[in-house]
Amino acid sequence: MQSQDINITEDNNKLVIIINGEEHKFEIQPRQYPVKQFAGAIHDIFINFDINIHIGVYENGDVVMYSPQYYFSFKNEEGYVTRMFGFTEDYYEGKRVYNSENKHLAF
Repeated sequence: MQSQDINITEDNNKLVIIINGEEHKFEIQPRQYPVKQFAGAIHDIFINFDINIHIGVYENGDVVMYSPQYYFSFKNEEGYVTRMFGFTEDYYEGKRVYNSENKHLAF
């Protein structure tokens, strides 16, 4: 069960997705988000930029990022929002589906 919101600040609000070698860089609005609302805010950004990537947040705390359309990569260094979802590596490359290694931070 969720115990807290995810706190996004200017220090942890970066998101970089790579599709076909092209980097798409975003900054998420700093504030407190319930985890599903946070995933929804990122999904809205993807929709606005015609990026077919989805984020699934599950009751057990797991998170999945996936695309039914293409292989993609993403950066996950210090300061990137994907760390909040439980992803632990600095870089993820060339898959359609990524499962978080840890539970999201609001779990």
